[in-house]
Amino acid sequence: MKYFIFADLKFEEGFFSSNHKKRLIKLDQIDDDQSICFVIPNEVLKHTYHESSIKNKQNLYASIKNTENKNLLKHSFDEEVLECNINNHYYLIHKSTLHHLKSKLSLINDSAMIISDACFYAHESKGAVQVDDYVYLKEDDKCIKLSTKAANLAKVKYKKIDQSKFNTPSNYPSVKINLLTINQLFNIKKIKNYTLALVSLVLIFNLFGTANLLNNNLKIEEINNNKNELFVTIFPNKEPKNIDLEINNKLVEINSKNNNFSQLLNLLLTNVRDINSINSIDYNFDISQLRITCIFGDDIEQSIFIRNMKISGVELEILTQIKNEDTIKTEFKYDV
Repeated sequence: MKYFIFADLKFEEGFFSSNHKKRLIKLDQIDDDQSICFVIPNEVLKHTYHESSIKNKQNLYASIKNTENKNLLKHSFDEEVLECNINNHYYLIHKSTLHHLKSKLSLINDSAMIISDACFYAHESKGAVQVDDYVYLKEDDKCIKLSTKAANLAKVKYKKIDQSKFNTPSNYPSVKINLLTINQLFNIKKIKNYTLALVSLVLIFNLFGTANLLNNNLKIEEINNNKNELFVTIFPNKEPKNIDLEINNKLVEINSKNNNFSQLLNLLLTNVRDINSINSIDYNFDISQLRITCIFGDDIEQSIFIRNMKISGVELEILTQIKNEDTIKTEFKYDV
């Protein structure tokens, strides 16, 4: 396993560890996208250990958030709970930070394994260890990261370790996150051949009902064979004086609508808690109107989604809303 240990909170650069060799590089310098575990600072990917008999995921995650925030003056609702590969181990991360991390890692692969540096250094270490300016330790199965100053004040006994000789853990709490987005599918670096590119395009158009857009593009390209006749057939209300200019304008118009849809879709995928929360998406290219139906766990989750979309410049209008015991099904409309 190869490791990329982030050295900053903006996910710009870090130490790339491979075959017991480590070098400081920028994230975008990684040219090998296979079997890399990304080590995230515990300040943003906070590890916690939580035992509970609660079966409902929403209630369980709410309990974890309440436990972690009970000593804070301000409760944070903008947090995501990530379930690890080991029972009772979880990570908490702000949604905006998670979105930023995903956007960075999506340029490398369509999924990624992540772990906090607290778990990376402390999970299998015997006692507290110092790495650079921080001390890592386990307390009641919870991995903790402290500054050396805080560790000294708390009278924590620790030993300094040499990173070059550090044995990476074999079994640690990690999370595999999905990074598949519209940008990822159209990322030329990730498209290995023309077949994959074609499959990706067909998948997108079929999934989101935009086959009509592709059809229009094909029709416009066919105009080159018999420009005037086909143009009048496809667009009967048009009487073009300059057929080449009209064709170009139509292509620009369709590409513009395609870009609008891609941006909207990317915003939706970024702001929903889970892609499975999206029940349906309908985009009418003729009137540039988006209709989306989402399923939320509660009013707070829905409010956060609406707020985040508004911050991104998309103010959704609620058309219908159906509340059940555990979920809220809401249909939104947005006129581009």
